Amino acid sequence: MEELQKRVEQLEGQLAELTLPDAASSSAYTDVAEREIRMQAQEHMRTQARLVEVLTSDRDEWKMRCKRLEAELAELRAASDRQPVELILDDGSKYYGRVKNGRPHGPGKQTDMDRHKKIYEGQWADEKYDGVGVCYHGDGETKKYDGQWTAGKYHGQGVSYDQNGTKEKEGQWVDGRMHGQGTSYRANGKMEYQGHWVSGKYDGQGTQYDSSGSELYRGEWREGQMHGEGWISSITWGGSKDTGPLLDGQPHGQGISYHQNGKRAYEGQWRCGHKHGEGISYHDNGEKEYEGGWENGEWHGQGTASCRSLGPVFEGRFARGTATCGTFYSGCVAEQQWRAGQAIDIHVEWGLLADCGGIPDWVPNI
Repeated sequence: MEELQKRVEQLEGQLAELTLPDAASSSAYTDVAEREIRMQAQEHMRTQARLVEVLTSDRDEWKMRCKRLEAELAELRAASDRQPVELILDDGSKYYGRVKNGRPHGPGKQTDMDRHKKIYEGQWADEKYDGVGVCYHGDGETKKYDGQWTAGKYHGQGVSYDQNGTKEKEGQWVDGRMHGQGTSYRANGKMEYQGHWVSGKYDGQGTQYDSSGSELYRGEWREGQMHGEGWISSITWGGSKDTGPLLDGQPHGQGISYHQNGKRAYEGQWRCGHKHGEGISYHDNGEKEYEGGWENGEWHGQGTASCRSLGPVFEGRFARGTATCGTFYSGCVAEQQWRAGQAIDIHVEWGLLADCGGIPDWVPNI
């Protein structure tokens, strides 16, 4: 347009220099000049439009060519990434599989430098185990973990194994630790625990089993410890086997304990791990030892004490495991009405020595 303007100004200057003989001739000459100028201007504008059209077409063609070349380059790069390659990783191990930007990404296999022992086989992302894969113990054959990974850690559903190939844990994992529903196993393959986990510890509802697979405890857990309400089926507690409800890992409520020979040792009420309330204790031959009240694991309140095979020898009141007042028996015969501070009749003493094999601990020192 600047070129056209200059041309118009040039023509106007030439027109001004012309000397016409009269006004009529001057007007006619001016009309001719103006028409010529307009025609030249229009032609110039058409030329400019054609030039713009050509340039626009060339630009669009180059854009399309660039896009085609970029697509071809992306396809070539993708094809290159899909081709397995062999790399040496920072730790000196070898990698064979797909890559992205020169780093393990996609399916691949990691081995030792000699490629004799497998380390990991599965999915990768940005040079880390990510997706589904298997890692191996040092022998390169025995699985260590088989399952889902995220950023190089056990994450998702998976199974871990010991060096013998026996299952250790199976279930949900988060950041390399059991978290959620899962099961742990003993070395003999039997279940050890089944239930909920938090950060690698029993937490929530779960069941513990003994080495034979029999149920030990079913109930609530917190940070790996029995916590809250639960039920013991067969668990050692203070040297005996117990069954019954628990509170925070201790017998609480109506329960039963057993001698090591399997005979019943106690049946009755418990509170926070102690015999407390009404209950019956038994000798290891299954015969009654005491029936009555208990407090914090000791005979307390109204109760009856017995000797082996002889039945009751005392009925009365007890305090902290010691008789305070009541009746001594020999067989079914009442021998003496007695209270604390009173001397025990000599016949009663002889009877205790003969029937119980000595003076029982619950008889006070007079």
